[in-house]
Amino acid sequence: MYVKAWGLLLSCVCVFSSCNKKNSDSGSFNSSISKSLTERHEIIKFDDKLLVGASMKDSVFFIKQRGEQYGFIAVDLEGNQLNEFGQYGVGPNDVLDPMFVSTTNKDSSIYIEDANSRKIMQIVKDGTSFTLEKAIDYPMEIYPSSNLAFSDNYIVGRMIDYKSKDMFFIYDKDTKKKIILDNYPTVEGLTENVNYFYASNLALNEEKKRIIAAMYFFDMAHIYDLEGNRMKTITFSDKYMPNIDKGLGVFDLSKGKTGFTGIFATNDFCYLVRSIEAPIIENNELIDFKNKDELIKMNWEGEVIDTYSIPDKKIGNVFVSDVNNKVYFISHEIKSLEEEFYTLVSYKLPN
Repeated sequence: MYVKAWGLLLSCVCVFSSCNKKNSDSGSFNSSISKSLTERHEIIKFDDKLLVGASMKDSVFFIKQRGEQYGFIAVDLEGNQLNEFGQYGVGPNDVLDPMFVSTTNKDSSIYIEDANSRKIMQIVKDGTSFTLEKAIDYPMEIYPSSNLAFSDNYIVGRMIDYKSKDMFFIYDKDTKKKIILDNYPTVEGLTENVNYFYASNLALNEEKKRIIAAMYFFDMAHIYDLEGNRMKTITFSDKYMPNIDKGLGVFDLSKGKTGFTGIFATNDFCYLVRSIEAPIIENNELIDFKNKDELIKMNWEGEVIDTYSIPDKKIGNVFVSDVNNKVYFISHEIKSLEEEFYTLVSYKLPN
């Protein structure tokens, strides 16, 4: 099974202020200071499972898998499997397509969204093992949605509706009020699959009153407040979106794309996975794409603190510990047609 990462080095960062302000904020980021991750450590390796993501709480890793009876594997710091849980199915605590939710809740719970079964669940400890149980009712006002991020009083996400031209929403759990954010920037000629092409990975920090929307098909991230005002837009290269196929009204992805395929929030920082796909051309024909990922550390005001080159072919999102200054993710390696490995790894983030 061949799963692509994406790649290139971070070029410059240009900052544009909100339409409510003058365009006074601007800056650049020198790609030459991009750092390499160090001290690679393999926590657990599988050659018989399809791993697609992971998270962590209280020194326990929770690995998401597909093609098995259960959706998750609990693993301790030494790489010992504790139990599998989250059965695939249609029962009360079963899941169909579970997704980790980005969260900055004070209780640090790990939430799971399963839009297909209309469930929002959380991982809980049950004696010496772990299980899924209902966390909250899936609010009717935001169903069905994806790319959810939670705080204690807010939910942000994007509605699953291919006809929608809304970028994402901000939902107040108490008042049940939903603020709708329009797509930004406006792209002339993009008329089809608009909801898909404006997809964003979202992070929410209620304490700092900030939302970060890192776009999947644009080399761009936006900073919003909790009232839906766009405070800042950061572009990471001069060519921050693909070309338009004017005949079809869609992005022409044959020449590659750059965007954000993951996001992880902590109280102080937000970590964005910047993924670049560059075409490989031979004899004027597209053969394949060369891919690589970068990790961008940003504060909640949109200031880039550091950028790191990710050497592995990464699967799924990353998660970061500000306590031990490490990043964790699933690494995918194909050695031959018979040898394919999925490994939970950690790297030290250099200062």
